[in-house]
Amino acid sequence: MKSRLSSASWSLFFTAACYGYCIIWPCILSGISQVLLVWLNLLFLMSISLMPFSCGLLGHFLHNRAAQEIYFGNMFVAAALLAVQWLVAKKKGLINEDDPIAARLMGERLMFFPIGLPVAMVVAYFKPLAGSWAFAAVLIVLRLWQKRAHRAEATNP
Repeated sequence: MKSRLSSASWSLFFTAACYGYCIIWPCILSGISQVLLVWLNLLFLMSISLMPFSCGLLGHFLHNRAAQEIYFGNMFVAAALLAVQWLVAKKKGLINEDDPIAARLMGERLMFFPIGLPVAMVVAYFKPLAGSWAFAAVLIVLRLWQKRAHRAEATNP
């Protein structure tokens, strides 16, 4: 059992190292300066590759607290990495701001998910089926707040 676990962990490490080598070195050699964004994107895509596992686990064990926590945890990691990518790209001036209002609204919407998913994780810990409802409620409240703030900003420039 120990050797199987050890070989699986080495296999995962080797796969991640190969991905890193195949993606990062061409960027460095070609002069791309956004290596941080490449690494963040690589981690984001790794978290997305775990999505079928967490969704399948949730689908088979919907009432199980652990399945809910794994699902919301996986979603949180993906959402947080995407939000960090947005912040880094915005700081480096890589966001197309032909329409600055739309760019700002998109950035705000990306921040909603890392806020709502921990709430869903806490609620799912106490009542597993209520986690999804809590997540939806937080997203709706944040979206309504965003619309109200945008409307107030448009009327009072």
